Parts: sequence; structure tokens; C-alpha cells
Amino acid sequence: METTIAKPYHVMLFKVASFNSGLLLLIASIILVQACTVRIPMGQVVQTSHHGAQRIQPSYQVTKKGGRVGSYLGITAGCSLLFGGLGYASKEDKNGNPYTNEQRVGNAKSLALAGLYVGGLYGIYALVRKKKPPRTEQVTPANFNNWLSDYNRKQNQKFVRYGQDTYGYFLIPQNNLAAYEAEEKAIVDRAEAQKRAREEEIIRLAQAKEDSVYRKFRNNPNYYWDTYLTAYPNGRYAEEVRERGEEEAYYDVRDGKTHIWNKNGSWEKYMTFFPKGKHVAIVREYRDVSKGLDAIHDLYFSAKYNSDYLAAKEAAERFKPRLDAWYEEAGKVHREIATSNPLTDLRKALQNRISRIDEAAKEALAKEEARRLVVSKWVIGDNLCWEAESYSTDEKGERIKGTEGKTLIRVTIESISNGGERVQVKVKELYDLKKLRNVSQFTMSSPVRVWRIDITDWIDPREMDKFNVCQ
Repeated sequence: METTIAKPYHVMLFKVASFNSGLLLLIASIILVQACTVRIPMGQVVQTSHHGAQRIQPSYQVTKKGGRVGSYLGITAGCSLLFGGLGYASKEDKNGNPYTNEQRVGNAKSLALAGLYVGGLYGIYALVRKKKPPRTEQVTPANFNNWLSDYNRKQNQKFVRYGQDTYGYFLIPQNNLAAYEAEEKAIVDRAEAQKRAREEEIIRLAQAKEDSVYRKFRNNPNYYWDTYLTAYPNGRYAEEVRERGEEEAYYDVRDGKTHIWNKNGSWEKYMTFFPKGKHVAIVREYRDVSKGLDAIHDLYFSAKYNSDYLAAKEAAERFKPRLDAWYEEAGKVHREIATSNPLTDLRKALQNRISRIDEAAKEALAKEEARRLVVSKWVIGDNLCWEAESYSTDEKGERIKGTEGKTLIRVTIESISNGGERVQVKVKELYDLKKLRNVSQFTMSSPVRVWRIDITDWIDPREMDKFNVCQ
């Protein structure tokens, strides 16, 4: 009869405790390995200032560290206990023979060593494998205060948030806050003082320049009053200069420094600087009369034919009564104007212009009569030749420099009208006297006109003084 020996209580306890403890220790150690994450507060300093102030871009450096070795040891111990518990739990061998208590303990020891080996290999692998670099986690405004608390603990110093912009957060050590604000105020005060000093220096230099122009005016008022008022219309001496300048400008008008050949004369200057001056009425009248004579002057110099000169003379004759009437009226109100050079100049200039117009009209009429006599001998089919100043043009029709020259023109008369005042001709030949060859077209300088071979056009014989009948 076989006798069954009861197992000791501590043996049963070892079996249960080793297995369960090993399993729990293994699971807990694996979780710890994965969950051992550390968030380190970091700050990239983008600007430093006085009293320890910094502009920082905050972030967290997320890494796994601290306790990992212990966790790997826990994994190793857990594997050993788990394997040992499994070894002790085995009751019979592969042949079905039951193990004795000593054999089960031996199996537990062997498997426990195997568990140590497996856990140790994993621990070695985990320790020597290439670790991932820490990742960076940006700090949002919502969790900035938490980051600041962590950062203060790391730095072992308390910073306070002083401001924020696109470049980061501005932090100042709390102990230096009062000193920082005092220094900032001092910096602002110094900057304002420097700005005031620069402005005062600019004003001083400007006043020195103004004083220089004013001294020139005092030494020679007639020449420098307008210089001063142009540069400093609201200057410190503007009122004095303006008062003296008006008298000087009016004196220039009275003295005859304004005349029809001086387009920017003193009356123009007076009207520009003193549009509401006390002499503006008489000066304006004088200006209008001067411009009337200017118009006659322009008609005289732009006239080409006898009819043009006659038109200029007619305008002068119409203007003369106006000038005489204004002279009498101005003499009653402004004696100094009526008896001064300007009116004398105007009257003499008008009479002189009328005389010159008469002479020029006679000369133009004589030339035109001579031309009509020549034209009366022309018949249809005659060839006319003359030389003309010319130049070449580019694709845009603009003159090409260096191409000036002379061109011989030969045309054939097609018809004659209005008693020889207009002649229709057809271009037969254009000969460039500079290039010594025929050309297909050229641009005549005066009057500006483009001639081309075989074109038909009208000419005014009065414009061409060198027409000659040719073969």
C-alpha cells in the first residue's frame, strides 16, 4: 500500500507566489519601460537684455530616461520567477513518471536560470540598442504657465512673464524686475534726450543757413529778397523781407527792367510773390499791356509772307489806341508809372515794331512779285531742280544724328493753279550730294517734308527760293 506524503505549506506558497509574482513583476516592468517618459522644460534664447532679461521660445524635450535600468532588472527577475514557477508546476516527465519534490525544485531552479538568461539578453539588448533622439514639443499659450513653473524649478530661479510677441516670450528674473523697469525708463529718457538734441542741432543749422541768406538780403536787398522768400516763405524774417521785397519788385517795374524781350521780368516776379500786394492792380494792367505787345512781337518774327506782315501791322494798329488810352489812365492814377521807363519803352517799342513791320512787308512783297514773274514763265512738263537740306530717319521717324546733308531734287510740273501760287509736281529724281548716289526718299529739313520718287504733290513757290528750270 502506497503512502501519500502531504506537501509542506511553504512549498505550495512558493509555487503560487513565484508564478504570480513573476508574472506581475514582468508585466509591471514592461509597462514601466514604456511609460518612463520625461518632459524637460527647454528655452531657446533668441535675445538677451540687461538684468538677466531674456526673450525665449519655450518648448519641452521629451525623452525616456531615469529608472530604465531598474525596469530591465525587474523584467529579468520577473522572467526568472515566472519560469521558475512554471518549472515547479510541472508534475511529471514526458514519460508520465511523477516528479519528486526534489526534482520539481530542481526543475524550478533550471527554468529560473533560463528566465534570468532570457531577461538578461533583453536587458542587454535594450541597453546597447541605438536610442531615438529626444523629440521637441512646442509650448502653447494654454500650457505656458505650466512650462514656466517647470522651467523655474529647472533653473532654480523664478522668472516672470513680462511680454510676448512673434519672437517669443520675454522673461525677467523676479528679483530684477524693479531694476529692469528702472533701466528701461532710463534708456527711453536717454533716447528722447538724444532725439531732442538732434532736432535742436538741425534747427540750429537751419537757422544759421537762414541767417546767412538774410545777411545777403540786408547787404543787397534788390538781389536777395526773392532768394530769401523762395527758400523761407515762412521764415523768421519773412515779414520784413516781404515788405522790402514788394517795394524792390515794384521799383523794378517802374525802372523798366521788365520789357517785351524779358519773359520773366519784374512784373512776373511781382505777381508771383505778391498776388495781393498794394501795387498789384497797376502791375497787372502793365503786365496785360506788355503781353499785348508781346503778341505783336511774336507775329512779326513768325511772319514769312507779305500777308503775314500785313496781319501783324493791322494788330499793331489796333493795339496802339489801347496803349495810348492806358497811358493816359495810368498817368492819372499812378504818375510814377506813366512817367517812368516802362511806358516809354512800350510806346517806343510799339512804334519801332510798326516801322519794322512796314519794311519787312515791302521786302516780302518784292520777293513774292519776283517769284510770280518767274513762275509765270513755267509751263506744264518743265523740270524744276533745287537743293534742300536733308537728314535720314530711323524706323520710328526720328532723326539719325550725323546724317545731315544736301539732296538735289528734280521734279516735273504736272499742273499750275491760282495764278502760280500752287504748282503740282511729280518727283523724278532724288540725288544725295553727300553719298553721291540716287536715293528713293529723303526728309527735307526746312520746312520738314518727306520726298519720295514718283509721288505727286503740291508746292508753294514762295517757300522755295532756289527753284530753277532744268533738264
